[in-house]
Amino acid sequence: MMKILLSFCAAMYFMIMQTTVFGQQPLNVDLYKPMPLQAYTPPKDPTNKENKLVVYDMLENKFDSFEFGRHFKHPNLKFLDSGNVKFNENDQYQKNPEYSFKDVLPADLLPEFPNAPMSSVVKLFLTFFNPVNMQMNFATCSGLLISPDFILTGAHCVKSKFDSSYAVACTVIPAYNLGKRPFGLTTTTQWYAFSQWTTNGNLDYDIAIMRLAQPIGNTTGWINLSYQSDTSFFTSPSNDFYSFGYPAAHPLGTPVFEGGERMYYMNGFMDFWRTDKTICHYNIGYGGQSGSGLFHQDSFNIRRAYAVLSHGNLFPPYHTCHCRMDSSMFLYFNQIIAQSTETETQNSARQFLIYPNPTGGIFQIDFIEGLFEEIQIQLFDLLGRLVINEKLQSSQTKSTINMSSFPSGTYYIKICINGKSYVQRICKAE
Repeated sequence: MMKILLSFCAAMYFMIMQTTVFGQQPLNVDLYKPMPLQAYTPPKDPTNKENKLVVYDMLENKFDSFEFGRHFKHPNLKFLDSGNVKFNENDQYQKNPEYSFKDVLPADLLPEFPNAPMSSVVKLFLTFFNPVNMQMNFATCSGLLISPDFILTGAHCVKSKFDSSYAVACTVIPAYNLGKRPFGLTTTTQWYAFSQWTTNGNLDYDIAIMRLAQPIGNTTGWINLSYQSDTSFFTSPSNDFYSFGYPAAHPLGTPVFEGGERMYYMNGFMDFWRTDKTICHYNIGYGGQSGSGLFHQDSFNIRRAYAVLSHGNLFPPYHTCHCRMDSSMFLYFNQIIAQSTETETQNSARQFLIYPNPTGGIFQIDFIEGLFEEIQIQLFDLLGRLVINEKLQSSQTKSTINMSSFPSGTYYIKICINGKSYVQRICKAE
């Protein structure tokens, strides 16, 4: 009887804490400890090749999984085999490497701070629940906004490899710095990861996305999710990669810097790769940086995120490894993000109609029901930059948007009607 009572009390505590974290204002940051930098460990079962997309719904407290090819629009895609490409560890470590990746520097010293790209960097305050012992743990990770309502982070930031713990709640703060929240905060409602990580602990799949409760990326901007099949792209000295996050502890646990309260960044190029999905550079990583997005800015000033900080070597010579997006990961994650936009499109169909879409430059918005009290129209490019901002009079039922001077590509239009926001994609073609 006592055991049943304790289990009931623990379950009630879990429900109360889940509700508390979601509504926590202000956030008690002292409750959370940085996610330790994990060391390399092989998969639990190297012969296990099964892989599914796992989703956990934080609102309904339930898991689901999708077999690739059955629930998605890309049935012929297969995951690449990993583990075939390795570095010669002895040859590499006989050297005293000169770091091609610079050590962390304070991001708030950059002149653009806290605007893009730092506004897309998020600190995660995660609540973990272990159903085996009914215990709760609280940790911090880093992440990156990749759409108005999705973030990219490490899979070990949502599901532990070493026990049954998984994230049941998460508070997200863009550009968090020394207690300041210039863009406010939101929470997450679902997370998505691959079963090769959640059940097999395969570091080649230490990557996840999380859906936000509000599309805060419309305010902060975001960085495009992408992939690159050519490994030399990452090891070329001519390509500069950036990783922003919240270092809080040396790999052996000693607190560093401001204990994760301040945003830092490091940049450079990769030195080697462990597998075709794991790219690494010499230099140390820190606890709290887990899930930091690795992105590159090209000659057209377009930023693309390719990987997340995953694990490192805990003793000298130090190195830090990032889990790299491949084409299959990209397409499946992108499908989830697109489905979110499509749901908003379906909900908005009763409110307005956008046509033509794709457009050659000029499109029209008809507000079907008309006579709204307030309408605001905002158009964002893929970098999350606001390029058009209009307010309509309550008597207007139509609006014409001219984007003829803008480059071809995908844009997002946000329409706010009587305080409720709808987001749709707009494609501009030549």
